[in-house]
Amino acid sequence: MSGIPNRGQGSRSRKRGGYGGTDSSTPPSAPPVNRVGPVPKIYWDTEKTSARTSRLIEWCKLNTDARLKIFSDSAKDAKEEGRTRQQMSKQKSTYYQQLASAVFENDEDMKVREYFQANPLAFVKPIQNRFTT
Repeated sequence: MSGIPNRGQGSRSRKRGGYGGTDSSTPPSAPPVNRVGPVPKIYWDTEKTSARTSRLIEWCKLNTDARLKIFSDSAKDAKEEGRTRQQMSKQKSTYYQQLASAVFENDEDMKVREYFQANPLAFVKPIQNRFTT
């Protein structure tokens, strides 16, 4: 072989689409840089923050179809209730994003509200965690 490096050689992360090595370019799909600071700790059930839980419950009551899709509507339940089964038409994360917006967009805590406005996708995980705790 001549002195030309083999194109197939390189770091494993590059072959799998990673961004390792000394390449300092930012990939086009990289999330925006967080300029607000660290994600604030989300509390749900203290006296001061119980409004978050209330907004979450209210959204679930008002958005029955989305709620059923988030919680995997069963065919048995739908049949017993005399309705059609709600099947996922969007990714669950889309519904979690809508729910996060309803809960955090006008949060009482200014830091949480500012962080949500700058990084709304960062609040999908706290919403998911709220349902599993």
